[in-house]
Amino acid sequence: MTKIPLLALVLALAACRTTSNPAAPDDLGTVHVSIYTEGDSTWADVYVDGHFVGNGDMHLPLSPGDHVVRVELEGFEPFERRIHVLPNIQTQDLNVQLDEHGG
Repeated sequence: MTKIPLLALVLALAACRTTSNPAAPDDLGTVHVSIYTEGDSTWADVYVDGHFVGNGDMHLPLSPGDHVVRVELEGFEPFERRIHVLPNIQTQDLNVQLDEHGG
């Protein structure tokens, strides 16, 4: 199991913020990403706005606005979804079901 250091995660998330839409910590929304393959939770790679942010299920504090979440796992079709994060929202759920290549 690969774990990303906390500092790397913080730096990656900071890179996801846009300078035209800076958010104070109180304005951040949270997206809870849950990843499944055939009903089981998995440790797929998660990217936000093209930046790697970690593996597996996670809570992502993101600045308000549009973001692209991409989930990749070898042997499975990549998942990509544009989401709109609202300020001051505790949690928005993003359930990701990965399908096998050719399945």
